[in-house]
Amino acid sequence: MIRRKIRKTLQVLLGCSLFVLLALAPSQVSEGDFINFKLPQIRKEKITKLIIDKSLKETAEKYAITEQNEIEKINKVAVTFKTEEDADSFAKEVQNQDREMAVEQDVEVRAFSFNDPRYSSQTNLSQMKMQSGWSYLAAANTVKIAIIDTGIKGTHEELSGRVVAGYNVLTSSPISAGADSDDNNHGTAMASIAVARANNGKGIVGTVYNGAGVIPIKALNSAGKGVASNVAAGLIWAVDHGADVANLSLGSSVYSQTLHDAIQYAISHRTVVVAASGNDGGSLAYPASDSLTLSVGSVNSSNRRSSFSNYGSELDLVAPGEGIWAATDASTSSYGQASGTSVSAAEVSGIVALGVRWHQGVSVSSSHNYLTSSATKVSFMGSYNRTNSYGYGLVNYNEMLKKGSFSYQFANQNHYPTLSQGESYNFVVRVKNNGSSTWRQDVIHLGTSRNRDRTSRFVREGDGPSGWISPNRIKMQERVVHPGQNATFSFWMRNDNLSPGNYKEYFQLVADGTGWLQDYGIYWDVRVPTPTPAFSYSHVSQNGYPGLIKGWSYRFVLIVRNTGSATWNRNVVHLGTSHNKDRISPFTREARGSSPSGWTSPNRIKMQESSVAPGHNATFIFHMRNDGLSPGTYREYFQVVADGVGWMQDYGIYWDVSAI
Repeated sequence: MIRRKIRKTLQVLLGCSLFVLLALAPSQVSEGDFINFKLPQIRKEKITKLIIDKSLKETAEKYAITEQNEIEKINKVAVTFKTEEDADSFAKEVQNQDREMAVEQDVEVRAFSFNDPRYSSQTNLSQMKMQSGWSYLAAANTVKIAIIDTGIKGTHEELSGRVVAGYNVLTSSPISAGADSDDNNHGTAMASIAVARANNGKGIVGTVYNGAGVIPIKALNSAGKGVASNVAAGLIWAVDHGADVANLSLGSSVYSQTLHDAIQYAISHRTVVVAASGNDGGSLAYPASDSLTLSVGSVNSSNRRSSFSNYGSELDLVAPGEGIWAATDASTSSYGQASGTSVSAAEVSGIVALGVRWHQGVSVSSSHNYLTSSATKVSFMGSYNRTNSYGYGLVNYNEMLKKGSFSYQFANQNHYPTLSQGESYNFVVRVKNNGSSTWRQDVIHLGTSRNRDRTSRFVREGDGPSGWISPNRIKMQERVVHPGQNATFSFWMRNDNLSPGNYKEYFQLVADGTGWLQDYGIYWDVRVPTPTPAFSYSHVSQNGYPGLIKGWSYRFVLIVRNTGSATWNRNVVHLGTSHNKDRISPFTREARGSSPSGWTSPNRIKMQESSVAPGHNATFIFHMRNDGLSPGTYREYFQVVADGVGWMQDYGIYWDVSAI
């Protein structure tokens, strides 16, 4: 950086620019809670409308339901309970079943739009992709932006309640919160471009329209001029009073060591300093040329560099800066259009404030990197990553929210399953975001690993939405997960005719576009059992061994259990003679009296039941008579057979029958 002698006055270089749209980020879910609400909320907030998985429909119907709406394509049912007590009872039962992730509140929705009259004219906001980014984060609560300028009209309708206590460097006196301290209008315009309220039915919308506070620092006089020492003193005061971002929509053609030292002080306290590049179409003004600042130039609505926008090798970004709506200090409800790199810097200051909330506790250099690495490469840059006229490109709020320092730790997962042919299982793992950046659902995924991006041998489907977005990526259930919060990954896999054995399925988090996160060796041991045969049985009991005098008969009884997967039919499943199979017994297949013999052929005995389902017992009763066999012991073997299918297991079932 070339050092120049300090000049007495700092010329204000820019005008102002602004843009905004609302989309509130959904509340996050902590472990053990339902998808978008906590159990205690049901009674407190009188929640009666829920969306549940179809598998819970029968459970819900045990409680008082006034209406229901099935969503077939995604296996969901919307139900309305008559009272919050009924909804509470249902939720508690579901929680006991560990099915919280199958229930969510059926929340009210509305079309996103602002009622601010000039919002439709703020095309600069869409240039910077603010609306897309606001759908993930629209508020910067607790973040403070210092506007080091001509003061701020704190009573303006766009700024009322947003302007905190500040400091007037020119008079060495405090500025009360909400006070009118602007005698030039420039500072008021900059503040409104950054933080103007949305949906107040008035005026415009700022890039950070919700949550951020503004610190007014009056370092320039009514003509918009000042000295470097006053700007430096104001910057240091702002840093000492909690400024996360400092907007310097001012500058000089001369380098100032004092201002550099103040900027260095700000950086050491993690305050991001945003500086306008200058408005005379030449080389970058100071402090935008300081490598410690985030320097911003201006483009028009076609993303071409504004003719007045200063440029050079130190330029970081560009933002819209022509004909931008802003508040004025003429009255509490006055507005006008402004142009200049001041406007562009103010827009970016609001985006930086949102970035401070999204990327928590990161260094200033990281904040710079997230913004420059996510900038849109406009067509006028050709194929270059950066140019002197556009820096790294047009600031892109939505893409900035995809960048970050990503890290996690394992929290818990559900059990290892056993999957028979055709069965599926809902795998669930929870991890904690212990990095500094917020996670987006479209960036952070669970990926297949060992090897990375492998394709599982299981089928990526189940009884509900599969959870998979590609053959090797699983989506995060939550839309956003801030540092310190838990993320849930829920997905299904099905066994479609895999060979019996144990399959170890590994997974690892990945930030697509950035890289793989830590490998904690997260896995499930999935057991594929040997298929159960259709026809199978086990021995249960039989009666005793008889002794038969000539002419006597005996009632033999055998009970077995159907252990297969098919239901037995009396016409198919029989007890057959065995050792050898289908042998003819030397005993006569009849009873002594008129009792049915139980035999259906010389080597088949009928089942007593007409049908026997898997897991149930079957009974075989039959008679045999001694019609003059030689004295001795005869071992009679039997075995269950499914005629037309085959013989079942040979357990060596027999009776020792004594002929007397």
